[in-house]
Amino acid sequence: TPHFDSVSPQWINDTTNLTITGRNLLTGGSTMADIDVSINSNICNVTEMGNESITCTVISVEAGQYTIIGFIDGIGNIYSTLTITSEALISTIVPLMSSIYGGATMTIVGHGFSKNISQIQVTIGTNICPVIQATNNRIQCIIPPQGNSSGSVNISIISHQISFPSSFTLNYNETVTPNITSISPTFGNSSQVLHIIGDNFVGVGQTTAFVGNTKCIIRNSSQNLIICTIDLSLAAGHHSVRIHVDVVGNSNSNIFYTNDLSVTNTTPSEGGYGGGLSTTILGHGFNGTDVNVTICNQTCLSVQVVSNDQLICITPDVSVSDVNSSCNLTVTVDGISKSTYFIYKANLTASITSVSPVRGGTGGGTTITINGNNFP
Repeated sequence: TPHFDSVSPQWINDTTNLTITGRNLLTGGSTMADIDVSINSNICNVTEMGNESITCTVISVEAGQYTIIGFIDGIGNIYSTLTITSEALISTIVPLMSSIYGGATMTIVGHGFSKNISQIQVTIGTNICPVIQATNNRIQCIIPPQGNSSGSVNISIISHQISFPSSFTLNYNETVTPNITSISPTFGNSSQVLHIIGDNFVGVGQTTAFVGNTKCIIRNSSQNLIICTIDLSLAAGHHSVRIHVDVVGNSNSNIFYTNDLSVTNTTPSEGGYGGGLSTTILGHGFNGTDVNVTICNQTCLSVQVVSNDQLICITPDVSVSDVNSSCNLTVTVDGISKSTYFIYKANLTASITSVSPVRGGTGGGTTITINGNNFP
């Protein structure tokens, strides 16, 4: 029976070469190709092997104490009660200065982190730093906002219920925080050129402008002024304007731009009183989260947002009239409404006047004659 007796070193921190002593490791003529060594399901790659020792390299292991597992092909498990400790270490954290509104990506480098994001909690002060990526030696999270003032706060990391030793602090600094004081214009359409006025718009990282969650394409920028073009994909509605500077973070987001809605055409623009007609509405600004279409104050049976420039509405039924009825077709996107006309026509309305026979056997097979007007 092969045995593992001792291991050196008795801890892991980053890539570590281990020497494991034992007995009968060459049982049955075993070679390096026949042996597997693992620590918490992480392979320790065997580089040397003898009857009484092996050398292997493990790259990184989640912090904790684990049994060293060995297996020899054709022989079975290696008897082992050996344990080894993977250390919880933090070596660097960047950045250590942030906008008071947060938003920058913090990178934490160390050893022993879980690869499972749900097992990691990073706290900056009293606020959670949402983790977006994790490996055994690196965590990335989005710095949360601090509030309206500067201050230094502690950074703490817990991974798989293990608290990592940390003396790192983050300095929320108002003097480096991007700040928007005004925009011009405050109302317009997509493709509008927007002037954003404030300070701290340029830092060591790239600057990005947002209207809502849509990028505003920057044409010119300085510390105090950004000129950008609003993207054509922006929905109608009231959108906060925000500047993001990599490494530093976000600006304030209490300045708003209103993107107008337009409705230019409806095809077809007339139909029967019974509804059920698929009509295509063209315009701009339809990509909102709350889109509603009414005809004659009746909600469309369904609304499909095809693109920011196109909607498809299934017309509702309305009260039948002997004459044509022209009424508003109104599109509302996130609180902004625009209208055009839709006509309900009597001569486009199919109507049934009689059915014969009016009953038949349960076995089916009865021929039914339906009489009426304006059938296709």
